[in-house]
Amino acid sequence: MANAPPTPPPTTATELHDQSRSQGSSSNPPPPSSAAPDTFPPSFPLIVDLASKAQYRELIRKAEETDVLSNTSRSPSRLFTVSPLVLTYLILDDIPPAQYALARLPDSLSSLPLTKALFDLVVATAERQYSKIYSRAEALFNLASQPDFPDVKLASLIVNLVTNFFEAFRHRAFVLLSKAYSSLPLSLAQVYLNLPGDQIIRVAEQHGWKFDALSQILEPRATTAPVPSTDNLASSSLSTFRFIADSVAELEA
Repeated sequence: MANAPPTPPPTTATELHDQSRSQGSSSNPPPPSSAAPDTFPPSFPLIVDLASKAQYRELIRKAEETDVLSNTSRSPSRLFTVSPLVLTYLILDDIPPAQYALARLPDSLSSLPLTKALFDLVVATAERQYSKIYSRAEALFNLASQPDFPDVKLASLIVNLVTNFFEAFRHRAFVLLSKAYSSLPLSLAQVYLNLPGDQIIRVAEQHGWKFDALSQILEPRATTAPVPSTDNLASSSLSTFRFIADSVAELEA
């Protein structure tokens, strides 16, 4: 009697989740494709809409309400709520509730790659490990940008919120630099930032700093600089965030 053909390996997020439940605890970490499920809670479209409008307080209220109602759930669908919740808290620099949102997840969800990436970023931000914030934010950005990320809508939301986190962090960093310096030679800024002078000038001028081309001096604006607009938030980039992280690391060293 011929042998039966082998059972094909699981490929979808649902099959992978079912397999992990049947196998119990395992020492092997789940693959990247298990970072999120292929279904989302009814509140997710509203969360996406609130994020697109930068209505962060409303987003937090809705996400907290949704996650509290599902606080006993072990379904990966909770990441559709917890991921934007954590990133929004980081945008607002409200670290303790971001930590708590991750801490209340069950072990089966804490071990997922997406949860680990969020946790690493929260830890770096909470401890002000500026040299690590960039690399961990970029890791999360790249995870959501992978072509095999299970849900396109969740990936798009994560990328958007991480990008907005970069801009919010940049604003706070420039406020800090403005408190520390009344004038800053461009050559010194280049030592601090390890970036081309023209890029430093462009980013600095976006925050209201003045640049004297004759003396090559940057004059930081007072700390009353306005909060960036939503349009500016959407135009942020990973390279700009490295500019922030390196500058603050040098300042606080």
